[in-house]
Amino acid sequence: MRLNEDTLVLTWNKISGAKKYEIHRSVNGGAFKKLTTVTKTTYTDTKATEGALCVYKVKALGSKSSYNGNFSEELGCYVTCAVPAVTVKADTATGKPSLSWKKITGATGYEIQCKVNDGEFETIQTLTALTYTHEDLTVGNTYTYRVSAISSNADTSSVYSAEKAATIKCGKPVLTASNDAAGKPMLTWNTVEGAATYEIQMATSSKGKYQ
Repeated sequence: MRLNEDTLVLTWNKISGAKKYEIHRSVNGGAFKKLTTVTKTTYTDTKATEGALCVYKVKALGSKSSYNGNFSEELGCYVTCAVPAVTVKADTATGKPSLSWKKITGATGYEIQCKVNDGEFETIQTLTALTYTHEDLTVGNTYTYRVSAISSNADTSSVYSAEKAATIKCGKPVLTASNDAAGKPMLTWNTVEGAATYEIQMATSSKGKYQ
């Protein structure tokens, strides 16, 4: 029997007189249990427990139970966690990027790495939450992220996700309008991090064109 650890595909040689093949599996050192019976000489375990140690053995079944063979040698591997599918969105109010992903079975946490512009990736956070907002960034820089699902067993941690980048823009000013002592419109807004100047546009009606 052979086991492709990357795809969890079991293959074995054809046994003369065998009608079927019975596959048993042990998870994390537990007792072997019958997984399935197949007529082919290959099987893909699509329901393997992510983050677990799975061990397999196979025996050939004849037309009668008395013709059944012995189990093969045992082969096993650690099943790696799935790779997170990361989404990066910029908060329109602050301009800061927020990362999110779905829960990964078998993961005990998530490691976030980031590089600035053309720099090197560095780990910036390890957390159990499924979202992360990056603070203290510089407007105009491009930040590229990747995330790995990590496990208590390093052998089962996933590879890093596809890289997602965000170029930091200024946040959105919060505008307040009032009238001064002479009755003229007076505009005020908060200081926006990274802003050099502020551009003011005006329309003469609710449906008018801003200039």
